[in-house]
Amino acid sequence: CGEPNVGIIYNLHHGHDHLAKFDEYLKLMKPHLYSISLNGMEKDGDKKGKKLLVISDGPEDRKLLRSIVSNGYAGPLNILGHTDDDVEDRLTDNLNGLRHELETLEETSRGSLGFRTPSGNALQMRVTTTAFVISNLAKVELKKLAELPIERLNDQVEVRIDREGSERISGSFKLSGAQIIFTPRFAPTPGVGYRISYMTSQGVVKSKLTLRKIPPAKPTEIEKLYPTADVLPENTLRLYIQFTAPMTRGNAYRNLKLLKDDGKPVYLPFLELDEELWSLDGKRLTVFFDPGRVKRGLKPREEDGPIFEEGKKYTLVIDKAWEDETGFPLKDSLTKAFSVTKPDDAPVDPAKWKLSDPADTVAALQVRFEKPLDRALAERMLSVRGPDGKSVSVVVSVNETQRRVEIRPASKLWVAGKYQLVVDKRLEDVCGNRVGRAFELDVLRPIPKVPEVGTLELPFAVR
Repeated sequence: CGEPNVGIIYNLHHGHDHLAKFDEYLKLMKPHLYSISLNGMEKDGDKKGKKLLVISDGPEDRKLLRSIVSNGYAGPLNILGHTDDDVEDRLTDNLNGLRHELETLEETSRGSLGFRTPSGNALQMRVTTTAFVISNLAKVELKKLAELPIERLNDQVEVRIDREGSERISGSFKLSGAQIIFTPRFAPTPGVGYRISYMTSQGVVKSKLTLRKIPPAKPTEIEKLYPTADVLPENTLRLYIQFTAPMTRGNAYRNLKLLKDDGKPVYLPFLELDEELWSLDGKRLTVFFDPGRVKRGLKPREEDGPIFEEGKKYTLVIDKAWEDETGFPLKDSLTKAFSVTKPDDAPVDPAKWKLSDPADTVAALQVRFEKPLDRALAERMLSVRGPDGKSVSVVVSVNETQRRVEIRPASKLWVAGKYQLVVDKRLEDVCGNRVGRAFELDVLRPIPKVPEVGTLELPFAVR
């Protein structure tokens, strides 16, 4: 129309149909653009219930920002709050998302799309995989900070997890160029929100930061579930879940379900411990079924019933929503169907084991158990004493059925002679029965004050 005060405010969330030709349209709009309202963008997002996304949550965001930069647009950028979320939280999330996207562009691109914190202060705050960084400090601030003892920076900067009642995070500070770097004692966790406050000479500047989740090269998978059998005793006590990578801690039981054959869940089947039982590498979880409902004659079993019943079928479900250490879900869920047979109340009896001597100095000692044993305990509670009476460093490998192990010297070679397989009496089967002692104690016998410990030995020879 030729009027100088008429122009376009382009709202990306109304432009899902323009994505394929956005660069072309932007060139046409640019002479008339007053501002651009940013939004996380996904192809056909308006048709998928994803019309309004946080910046950087959309697969198209980086491509769109690069187009805005390459076309030389230098006008205002807007962020809209068309959701029911808290406005400040929504703004902070979008600014953090924008920051993340800008950091992936070329330095020249970042310069032409600079932005400020919600307070309007020119300070910039960000979180990395190792530290929290406050940058773009004014010279007067830098001079003041340089005169302070380094420990006094603790009075200037405060970092907490963005959760009510959270404790202040401890760590160390340093000045580097025109920025403050706070390195927490434990590295920032991807996906966790943090609150950071910085006391300037003009007041407090606050921001909310979240370290973006970086997907692993390969999605984490459930490597194995033990016991592996399709038929389990009614009094099975525990199971192990082995993952291909370390997992998050604290939400295991939310991702586990035990279903009856009619599809209904078993009521509270697991012993839900506050301190989940993870291996040191975070890849294996031990899960106990509630012993009060496994062991017969106890009140929890009488009130809530047994977890398993002989003759019935069950399904264990592990949800793919379970997040690994990087904050990303598992590749797939796991569903394990099994049937239940009569309880196993027999103690572990090494006298019934079959030992096959190594055929030569490079072969393995093979041990066949009378029934499946606890895999993790079998790896730890079998050892070897050599011809000289000293302990031999060995590698114990448990097979898939947990009924057989192969034992080899760590040095790869046996020395010919007579050996002893040393069995720790704390070794258990999948039902908690130990060597020489059943999990179901005779209620008429006194319970020993100190559990029985010790070892027994089984001879074998290497030719």
